[in-house]
Amino acid sequence: MGVSTSIPNNVKLVLKEDRQKYVEEISNYDDGYFDVIIIDGIERVKCAEVCGNNLSKSGWIVFDNSDREENNIAILFWQSQGFKRIDFYGLVASQRYKTCTSVFFSKR
Repeated sequence: MGVSTSIPNNVKLVLKEDRQKYVEEISNYDDGYFDVIIIDGIERVKCAEVCGNNLSKSGWIVFDNSDREENNIAILFWQSQGFKRIDFYGLVASQRYKTCTSVFFSKR
């Protein structure tokens, strides 16, 4: 059984193998469309830069591996936009080190 056969009817599954198209996919949705945006992938910072308008006023952004130095640009961007941050640390599956996933939210 593949992923596409096990998702609920209210889920739209999209695969974009081209990195730029992957980043731009969110622009196909209206402003405020998403209550939760999860960012995990090779283009985390670029996704962070373009997703803000698509987040609902009470929405959350879940950002994986927020403790990596290369992701600081995204974190500083959201903080400058008034977002608050909650960090969750834990072990990486099959590894011996911890990493951080952060949840960003704003009362806009």
